[in-house]
Amino acid sequence: MNESITSPFVSNRQMKQRQATMQMAQEVEQLLKEHQEQEGLTWKASKVDLMEMLYYVFETGSLHDEYGMLLSFSEIVRRGCELLHVVQPSNAYFLANRGRQRKGVKQLNFMERYLIMMEKQPVNTLWMNIG
Repeated sequence: MNESITSPFVSNRQMKQRQATMQMAQEVEQLLKEHQEQEGLTWKASKVDLMEMLYYVFETGSLHDEYGMLLSFSEIVRRGCELLHVVQPSNAYFLANRGRQRKGVKQLNFMERYLIMMEKQPVNTLWMNIG
């Protein structure tokens, strides 16, 4: 069993963040499997937010292709950008890292804002950023 999950030293905040990451991964997996580019879905937040979110999902290792192979970050980005009608960035890793490093009151990273959105809309939280 993963010791960090059961450790008494794991904060409530860390647990919420892990739960949020797993929920986010489930929502992205559902989005990629159940929706088509022709539906005209669009990403309403910034491209940095999208890359940051997709990288969190990539880190979970929960997205696989039809052959059971783990999807690479670049493949997740390609599929996400195509589906949400976003021009694919030339360096998605750079944008994801830039997003994760945001700090402060006015510049919360996507995970911090996702946690806030989860409190307002616990189910299908990601859809608050999709039009």
